[in-house]
Amino acid sequence: MIRFSQIAGALGSAYVFTHDKKYAEALLPHLNAWFIDRETMEPQSTLRAGDYGVGFLEGV
Repeated sequence: MIRFSQIAGALGSAYVFTHDKKYAEALLPHLNAWFIDRETMEPQSTLRAGDYGVGFLEGV
């Protein structure tokens, strides 16, 4: 999760500052792996903490 947040932060920031689509396109495989592809995605219990404190989405 830490590595994903570093990658997403860096690529997202690079896109915001440069408006170069290559950064947004480079982020897509990571987003797909974490949130879309059922083979590799993180389980809901990891993504959202609910009543158990801070989950990944709240932590980022």
